Amino acid sequence: MEMSKSNINGFRGDFARAVKSLEEKYGVTINLGNISYNNAGMHTKLEVKNLDGETGTAMVNPRNEFRARMAFVQKFGNGIGDEPIIGSKWHLWNGGVITISDYDSKKPKYPILYERGGQRFKCSIGSIEGRA
Repeated sequence: MEMSKSNINGFRGDFARAVKSLEEKYGVTINLGNISYNNAGMHTKLEVKNLDGETGTAMVNPRNEFRARMAFVQKFGNGIGDEPIIGSKWHLWNGGVITISDYDSKKPKYPILYERGGQRFKCSIGSIEGRA
């Protein structure tokens, strides 16, 4: 296989279709992370998450939710409400609305992962202005 951006993108799509039956059989989501490649091959991270039986969405690591809640309480106080942080909508400093998809306390500079327009991004806790 020639390692080019178009072939890598095609591989990602083919892989997603190939694992669809495994996702349904085991009740999980299977995603490839960033793909690094050169002429010799490619490297990627494979992420498998359990699906919540009630909502059908990927389950959230309770430790990440707890750490996110602590960071948000530290910035906004106790007025953030009882609903989960991960999966909720928030306003950014630039006026955009995001959905927080994960929180990684091991990345102190940009611990928040969010989705907007079908793409994933990262930001700092300081970029968040308030709940949407």
